[in-house]
Amino acid sequence: MNEPGAADRLAEQALEHFRQDQFQTALDEFREARALFTADSMRVRAAEMANNIAVTLIQLNRPQEALEALAGTAAIFAEAGEQRLQAQAIGNEAAVYESLDQTERALELYQRSLRLFDEIDDEEARSYTLQALSRLQLKGGQPFQALDSMQAALDARPRRGLIGRIIKGLLRLPGRLFNR
Repeated sequence: MNEPGAADRLAEQALEHFRQDQFQTALDEFREARALFTADSMRVRAAEMANNIAVTLIQLNRPQEALEALAGTAAIFAEAGEQRLQAQAIGNEAAVYESLDQTERALELYQRSLRLFDEIDDEEARSYTLQALSRLQLKGGQPFQALDSMQAALDARPRRGLIGRIIKGLLRLPGRLFNR
């Protein structure tokens, strides 16, 4: 048994380093926190750290390692009934496949993630995922689907500022021009 709270403190410290773009330091700390959570038989928290490790590895442009870090995390979250974490893990896996230029697999995973976010009514996470989906659709030569996804992302945002409302208005133009 580890010192009570040590893994949580380390995870918070890693998150702070991540926010400061100190990715290698954050990676090392997330790995250590995962080991501590694993040693304490805290599977969900260990899987959360694996998810954070994957996101950090994406930032370090190490997608294959990120994919390996994510292995099994979505299933652990599903078994624990943690749909939000499951959807995040699937979305992160989609981001890895996107960085590996495996567009079809990434699209499929973003859509799975979206379905889970819809089920739990998480509008903010849904908005971010729709933005990622839109970006991928645009890269994949699907401009109208990309516009639709971005429109849905803006609609999903709980609070839109002036710029968000302007962008939303601009996104309607192509649809009007093409009677969509």
